[in-house]
Amino acid sequence: MSTPILRLNKANITEGEVVTATCLAPGETGSLLFSFYDGSKEVDKIGLNSNSVRFLPKGVGDHIIYCSYSVFIMPNVFNFNTDKLFVLNRSTELFSVPTLKMSPPEVFQGDSIRLICQSERLSYNRLGGENLIYSLEPLEYHMSRAGNGVFAGNAKTIDSNYTCTAAAKGIKKKSNVLTIRPKGE
Repeated sequence: MSTPILRLNKANITEGEVVTATCLAPGETGSLLFSFYDGSKEVDKIGLNSNSVRFLPKGVGDHIIYCSYSVFIMPNVFNFNTDKLFVLNRSTELFSVPTLKMSPPEVFQGDSIRLICQSERLSYNRLGGENLIYSLEPLEYHMSRAGNGVFAGNAKTIDSNYTCTAAAKGIKKKSNVLTIRPKGE
């Protein structure tokens, strides 16, 4: 598994200027899904192909741009992030509080869902090769681990609350609560 490489067409831009970012996953094959971030938010894409995007950074000042990719190897999904770029004051935290997202964002009762737990900021150098381990609470019978930080299953017939925890080097951080409200048929 390779660490993704981010390439930008410009390192310094003026306000209102569009940036082209390309994410490379050397040596990877199969189905790849690339995502691009400006800080903790996914970028608003102007146009894109499989691994390149044009976007307009919002606001003035320094921006932390990075990309990640997911490799779909049936039945598992593996996620990888780049180190961050545009940065004068790097954070000294080991990893940020994780976020928990559902895919797709809306589901009907019994539909297949994926819950994705991810820390947007990681200090790979300070982790020293140790993996960041994600867990889901509660991990119930209808949900199973589909990769580190990815949990798959079916939506329940009632509202459900979930949180995830990221842990490394004896440090644990918990996400906000994600409430899944499946729609009736």
